[in-house]
Amino acid sequence: MALVGRGVGLTTLAAFVSLHVQVLGLFGSGGIDPMTRRVTFLADSFGAEAFLAAPSVFFAIGGSDLALHVTCALGELAGLAMMVGVLSGPAALLAYLLYLSFASLGAPFLPLQWDTLLLESLVIGAIVLPWSLRQRLDQCVEPTLPMRAVVWLLVGRLMFASGWVKLASGDDTWWSLRALDSHFETQPLPVGLSYLLHFGPRWIRTLGAAMTFGVELILPFAIPAGVLGRRIAASGFVALMVSIALTGNYGFFNLLSIVLALSLLDDACLLRVLPKRLRERVGTVPRSPSPLARRATTGFASVQLALGAFALLATLGVRVPLPDAVSSFRLASGYGLFAVMTTERPIVIFEGTEDGVTWREYAYRYQSSDVARGPSQCFPHMPRLDWMIWFAGLGDYESNRWISAVERGLLERRPEVLGLFERDPFHGERLRSVRAVRYLYRFAPPGDPDWWVREGREPYGPALSRRE
Repeated sequence: MALVGRGVGLTTLAAFVSLHVQVLGLFGSGGIDPMTRRVTFLADSFGAEAFLAAPSVFFAIGGSDLALHVTCALGELAGLAMMVGVLSGPAALLAYLLYLSFASLGAPFLPLQWDTLLLESLVIGAIVLPWSLRQRLDQCVEPTLPMRAVVWLLVGRLMFASGWVKLASGDDTWWSLRALDSHFETQPLPVGLSYLLHFGPRWIRTLGAAMTFGVELILPFAIPAGVLGRRIAASGFVALMVSIALTGNYGFFNLLSIVLALSLLDDACLLRVLPKRLRERVGTVPRSPSPLARRATTGFASVQLALGAFALLATLGVRVPLPDAVSSFRLASGYGLFAVMTTERPIVIFEGTEDGVTWREYAYRYQSSDVARGPSQCFPHMPRLDWMIWFAGLGDYESNRWISAVERGLLERRPEVLGLFERDPFHGERLRSVRAVRYLYRFAPPGDPDWWVREGREPYGPALSRRE
């Protein structure tokens, strides 16, 4: 469990570093949606109830640029502390509170299931990881069964729910095992291997869909089947996550899922990755916490285990009344990825003009925009604008009014917003108007000099002019 805790620390560090490099562009005073404005509005409108609905330290420290930087930096330090085994339990609790502060107020840029998965993992980490100053790998505390089970249940319901929602949605592409025929092309951020698989033999994609169902719907039931069952389940889960990471950009999701899956392995398997000298010492000096601490830890783990079971029932359609705080504080949540597959790739592109005649577009860092540029890998970075622009393309402007906030940032030449894009096509020159348009993208056929073909250009919401 100690190695798993360090892996969660690594994921936490990656998540905070990824957020830190774009936090001013998203939530800074010159960003798309300033955190100060959000905090002020909610506090004025709802008073103390605002914190209960959206718990965040920013209600106490404000949403200034300095507060954003400090919060990210503290989160990075907490992740680092977990990695090296220093105050692992308190560090997990601190990281949870800081990341929750962003997730609670970060819509539409932090709505993803792996943001919630990281929060729940940190809650569990605060329960099962030691609160001692320094945790040595050769002096591990043997977790109780509830402490192990709460992690195993999280892994199992993450996988099973992802398979269940695919069937429950009634999506014909999943039922016919044709979901991957469009997935590699239409997923949010493809990679180079996505192109090869899209144009590769169909039987590979069909087999991939069938194996996905097998891993997600069958292997979770191997978890309670003893050591061998958990080893088989862990192997399948890790293989699935590695294949997803190799064929698409999903931020830190795959890393976190792999770390959680490793919790299913017994110490004999996990210790094989350690140097021989340390491997011989690990576990030979078990630490014995006080009976009171052990009972308290087991009790908290049992409560979290019950919340996880209720969350799984809710995913299966069973109504389970839970306090609002469980949802607000992300203590236990439902999961279920790719319930319905997209079959098209509409992408919103921003364009600007200096004279009202010639329009030039802003290229994204990772999202498809320039047809001549191929997809790239950014693991474990989570480029929030690039991801959410994919969701915006699937919907309409009225459901994504934040598009106008991006236009305003570009029109006003704010460096924080410009920094979210690959380059500024106007090199700091004054603009007259900015607008958003939508194209349908698809992979260019093999042999074409470009990577993408785009068509079906249409306006996406109103243009924004300087005089407005």
